[in-house]
Amino acid sequence: MKNVYWDHFVETGKVEDYLCYKGMEICQQTMELYKDREKSLGWAGEQTSESGSDSDRNDFIGGPGGGLR
Repeated sequence: MKNVYWDHFVETGKVEDYLCYKGMEICQQTMELYKDREKSLGWAGEQTSESGSDSDRNDFIGGPGGGLR
């Protein structure tokens, strides 16, 4: 995928296309860093956000019949 952005920059020579390429490169490096960190902490394959949970940080359960646990 990175080559697509580089190739586009080579064709156009525009600074904005180079910055887009560099942004994608930084994004990929960041994703790899967090993937490696999750593996080292044993979080691989687990949900890392509250979006998959029916409760908030105060254990309030949303939806019908919700309340404190």
